[in-house]
Amino acid sequence: MLPQNSIRCVLRYSTKVCLRLHPGSNGQSQRTQATLALDGRRSSIDRLLQLSAAENKQSPLKSSPEQIVAEDAAHFTALALAGDDDKLPLVGAPAPSVKSKRWDFFHTFEFRRQLFEGRLQECKNSNEAVEILHMMRDENHGATVDAYNSVLQLSARERKFEVALQLLDCMEVDGLPLSLKSFNITLNACARAKKWRIAVELLESMATRGISPDVISVCSAINACGKSGMWQKSLELFESMPRRGIQPNLVTVNATLSACATGKQWQKAVEVLESLVERDLKPDVISISTVITACEKAGQWEKALEVYKSFPKHHLVPDAAAVGAAIRACGKCGQSQEALTLLESTPVVDITTVNAAILALKKGQGWKQAIELLNSLPKRGLQANVFTINAVIRTCGENWEGAIALLDSMPQRKLRPDITTLNTVVAACEQNKQWDKALDLIDSMPQRGLVPDIVTMNAAMTACVKNGRWRDALELFESMPDRGIEPCIITMGTVITACAKGGRWKQAVDLFESMPSRGIRPNVITITAAISACGNGGQWREAVKLLENMPNLGLLPNIYTMNAVISACAKSGQPEKAFECYDSLMDLGLRPNVISVNAAIGACERKGGLWEKAVELFDSMARLGLDPNTITFNSVIRACANCGQWEKAANLLESMLARGLKPSHTALSAVIRECNASGQSEKAAEFSSRIVR
Repeated sequence: MLPQNSIRCVLRYSTKVCLRLHPGSNGQSQRTQATLALDGRRSSIDRLLQLSAAENKQSPLKSSPEQIVAEDAAHFTALALAGDDDKLPLVGAPAPSVKSKRWDFFHTFEFRRQLFEGRLQECKNSNEAVEILHMMRDENHGATVDAYNSVLQLSARERKFEVALQLLDCMEVDGLPLSLKSFNITLNACARAKKWRIAVELLESMATRGISPDVISVCSAINACGKSGMWQKSLELFESMPRRGIQPNLVTVNATLSACATGKQWQKAVEVLESLVERDLKPDVISISTVITACEKAGQWEKALEVYKSFPKHHLVPDAAAVGAAIRACGKCGQSQEALTLLESTPVVDITTVNAAILALKKGQGWKQAIELLNSLPKRGLQANVFTINAVIRTCGENWEGAIALLDSMPQRKLRPDITTLNTVVAACEQNKQWDKALDLIDSMPQRGLVPDIVTMNAAMTACVKNGRWRDALELFESMPDRGIEPCIITMGTVITACAKGGRWKQAVDLFESMPSRGIRPNVITITAAISACGNGGQWREAVKLLENMPNLGLLPNIYTMNAVISACAKSGQPEKAFECYDSLMDLGLRPNVISVNAAIGACERKGGLWEKAVELFDSMARLGLDPNTITFNSVIRACANCGQWEKAANLLESMLARGLKPSHTALSAVIRECNASGQSEKAAEFSSRIVR
């Protein structure tokens, strides 16, 4: 007798046909279900009948289980589709009309086991494989170690380390012997998922579970630690291999070197490389390239070049990846000439290597060299790609016209710009205050098949703000929802600054307060911008309120925040509050800068009668190691002159002129006015003549 659902299992997992045979069901129901589930390979009744007819001509001993099941399933399906319901086998007993030697083979345990294992090999994802494995266990079809390993492989490929660990436990529950292969596959799953702790624990548990780890086991654990940034643990595992009775091979060495490179531990990487002689191992190209990468990430360009030059000593030829790593190391440290020399001295060059050399060039200064490299590609047998153009545009610096020209030349090069290309060009326009060109580029993006992203919008908004086009910046911000772009912390800082430039303090405060509801946590930059907006709008109380609320937001003011508050109070004619904020700088662990002093002196100038405080602040700059600038002198001169202190104002003006600084018209006029008012017409005339000269 067949188990209650044997026919269903056989049909479902061989031809993907699911006949749900129930006593009493009508033929129409069976035909409908069979048609819906029928495999596409057997789409016609004629073909199915041909397979069925061939059944009696073959011996079961000459057919694989898959062939047998396909033929018999086709036979049953054909009967269902033809409406021969009375010939279909009922659940629980084979029908005499289709009984054969081959039908007897359906009863065997070996057939069902092979059938399920065959289906496991065809699975494309772990979910399907786990389902089949559970059916093997539930129906006692014999889940073998090979079956478990097949499912483990799929789980590892999909980084499903939890599933892999559960499968190991199920193997023990089923009484199956745990194999080294099973552990290694599970360790690989942990490495792919970057679960270093679990990988190390699993490695250490192998001995207690009767399995001795091999070089593959340790290498997988080293990879897991390295990918997780745990270079120390990777080194520890590598150095423990002799104690475990395992001889390291080059694969484990390279895995350890990769872990050091990820952790920017160039010295450790060099040590491991140099220890290979003692371990009777020879490095390969990957080993040396990985050490160069470790030096590159740590900014050690000289060591990177030294390691690169060791290729001949090891009788190895560097590949393009090694050359690229050495060039990047030079580029990161500003050694563009070394990078170019390296590029020209090696015969192994691909487009990625050239791109690295272009990126090594300094912004602005390397523009011409970047163009030369771009034009040299045909001679090298190479063709520029999008990354090449992006790298060249990056070197433009002030040459924003060149950046746009390169963008426009891409169709001729049969290249299509990507979002990075447009963002790089927009950034070039932003850095050179070409706000109108930045906006034109955004408008042209749909024609180029591109959609602006948050980087594009931020760069364009910044360009507008830098050029006093705060309204354009606000319009860009307001257009973001229609473009499907969510603002980020940089966006909010830029748009609040735009409001500050436009005197829209209320809108700036509203935008700042809306940040939590947008899922953006305020930072010091955004609250400082909001305080500046309040200061420009004459709202000193709002500025102080924002300052006092910073602890509630988990923020600490920096010198720029305090300068904005001092300036807000000064502009609103609140010198006492300005001085209070200025005096609190030391308590906050902040050192006043020139802007701080200028803001406090400005409070004295605007209020009037506080010339002595202004002079006191001016004199304190020497003790603070600060050099007064033009703004400082003009402000303190006006503070003294406006209080009738012509002599002090005149002395300050003399000092200013001696430093080669040019006084403002208001400061000079104030000094001349007070000199004349005090009967010092000769002094006034002297100042006038000196300015004219």
